[in-house]
Amino acid sequence: MRYILILFLSSLTILAQETYFNKNYDILESSQTMKSLEIVGEEYFVLGPSSFSNGEDIYTIWKIDKQGEVLSLYNYGEGDNHDYLEGHLQVVEDKIFVFFSRKDSLSDSKYYLASISLEGELLWEETYDLGILIEGARKLTPTSDKGFIMAGFSLNFPDELGQAYIVKTDSLGNMEWQKDYGSWEEDAQANEIIELEDGGYLVMGWMSYQEAVNRNIWVFQIDSEGNMLWEETYGNSYLEECSDILEVEDGYVIVGYQYPNSILESDPNGYIFKIDKEGNLLWEKKYSGTLYIDTFEHQLSDIFREVRELEDGNLVVIGRSRNHKSSGRHSGILMKLTSEGDSLWTKAYSNILYSNYYLWDFEITEDNGFVMCGWGGGVESGTQDGWILKVDSLGNTCQPANCDSIFTTSIHYEITTHYPTSFYPNPAQNRVTFEHRLPKGKEAILEVYDLQGKLMENWELLRVNEELVLEVGDWASGLYLYRVRIEGREVSSGKLVAE
Repeated sequence: MRYILILFLSSLTILAQETYFNKNYDILESSQTMKSLEIVGEEYFVLGPSSFSNGEDIYTIWKIDKQGEVLSLYNYGEGDNHDYLEGHLQVVEDKIFVFFSRKDSLSDSKYYLASISLEGELLWEETYDLGILIEGARKLTPTSDKGFIMAGFSLNFPDELGQAYIVKTDSLGNMEWQKDYGSWEEDAQANEIIELEDGGYLVMGWMSYQEAVNRNIWVFQIDSEGNMLWEETYGNSYLEECSDILEVEDGYVIVGYQYPNSILESDPNGYIFKIDKEGNLLWEKKYSGTLYIDTFEHQLSDIFREVRELEDGNLVVIGRSRNHKSSGRHSGILMKLTSEGDSLWTKAYSNILYSNYYLWDFEITEDNGFVMCGWGGGVESGTQDGWILKVDSLGNTCQPANCDSIFTTSIHYEITTHYPTSFYPNPAQNRVTFEHRLPKGKEAILEVYDLQGKLMENWELLRVNEELVLEVGDWASGLYLYRVRIEGREVSSGKLVAE
């Protein structure tokens, strides 16, 4: 008997283990943002500020299980008349550490570092500053001596021009040293800092010239005491900003955005580049995205926020993208790239068509998927909600908002495709037949991946209607993912089981 599995606007349940969900959170009935996320064992810890209609601001740590359900909610700063801006969370051993710009009614913001137990008890808190003006917190990094190093900016300089501001502390938050970097004739800040094997640090931020007409990416290396070793700038003659730096085997990968022309004449492109250990530029790529919805082309402007490296050396970035054909609204994006920065695929996420959705942080999960956090328009509340998505290794998740597909022995996979495709039999043993109907005169490719994202094989689809026999006898038993691309864009995807 011949079994045909039609994957056109249908769903599929197959044996495996996978979890994903897509949820908005409005427990506090406030305007909420989820800015930073860490995986700790079987739980997700998520940090973000919350603002209430009465003007009170607090910060919140969410403890969420792997099915997206809230286990605990810890609130801090209630009644202290402080605003908590930005926010970054790190979990070290059995403690949570949070880093904010804390603003009060008497002076402008200062660096704020707090230590909290995994059960939510506030253990200690400290502030750091160079004066009475603004200190802007950006990144907290644990150090090998069990202390911390903090990066951001300070405006306590002539004409209130910003300088990169770095603070090093011990494990209890006691300051060991603080230094500023830059020139009093230029505006600058640090967005990211990582520790190096020699005990020094690599800092990434930006420096603005000619009264902000030109802003370039700025990378510099300091030793363990904060002394400058070298510095370089990157970019064009307009405006760039980067928000994350990733150390790889032979250098560093940096992501952010770049304006190709004047900020008044163009929108930003997603920007990614790689430098070697001495700061020499190896390659750079820009992405001005194009999204296909129901076969129509929509032009996008993209901003990259965070980057991670996969086991196979490929890269994954998150960010946001604005669709110019949908009232200029933003969607969260997840993009997979080669180690050289070439795009493999892109997924866009939003739960309400005419609301903005932003992704701020993400981590790779044990099933080779991704968990991401940010904020978006409230599905039911009408206000800004926290937002968390768990997606599989190809970026698939469930829709609409507040859905989940959670199975311990099977996967329920929602298929969306523009063209009918079918596999039979499925599960397959030695061979499987792939049947499709594709548009005439278009270059089409079938690709099959394992759950780690490794490409097993690809086939060129030459005819409009075709049955292609695939030999799978040498494949290991298990779950595989496939997609069909026409002229570079994904038009069909699904899952195949090999026995």
